[in-house]
Amino acid sequence: MTSLPLPQLSSAPTPHPHACPCLSKTLLSHIASSVPPFPSPPVILSIGSGTGLPEALLASHHRYLQIYGVELSSVTNLYLRPSQLLLPSPLLRGAGGREPLPDLEDPELDLPAFGTWLWVYLRDRRLLSAWIGRWGGGDVRRMVFVGPLYEDVRGDEVLEAWGSEVRRWEGADGGVGEGEFVSIWERG
Repeated sequence: MTSLPLPQLSSAPTPHPHACPCLSKTLLSHIASSVPPFPSPPVILSIGSGTGLPEALLASHHRYLQIYGVELSSVTNLYLRPSQLLLPSPLLRGAGGREPLPDLEDPELDLPAFGTWLWVYLRDRRLLSAWIGRWGGGDVRRMVFVGPLYEDVRGDEVLEAWGSEVRRWEGADGGVGEGEFVSIWERG
């Protein structure tokens, strides 16, 4: 499959039909600057990458980052190269609370080491808790959340036990639309 061409971005947050958040160069800079330099090169796993547009734009604008995506639902990737996609095992899915959570204790289920996890429009906090419980103790040092304010991750007990919020932007300051936020968490 051939990836679609990437749209041009400005510093102003702009909606796009293939992405949940408004997108901008500012948003990409905030995400890229939050990624720790280790492992080298820095590696990001986008969990629930959907069409792959924010991830492909991030890889295009910040070429030193290695970005991989795993989609947890039936959304079709339109922008990431096949080499950037991890195959979504049924064990990884938990679609918006409508399906049972995966058995993350299954010894057959394993992921490569990623220093940063990116969550764009997290829909099911139970999935976040399950992923932290299974893989959050390894090489993961940072988590980046982009989403609507009504899905704010602050107050999530499992996340707060894992680490703390070290940076936060809302609206245009974060390079996202009004009513959206960007939050950077670091493992404690």
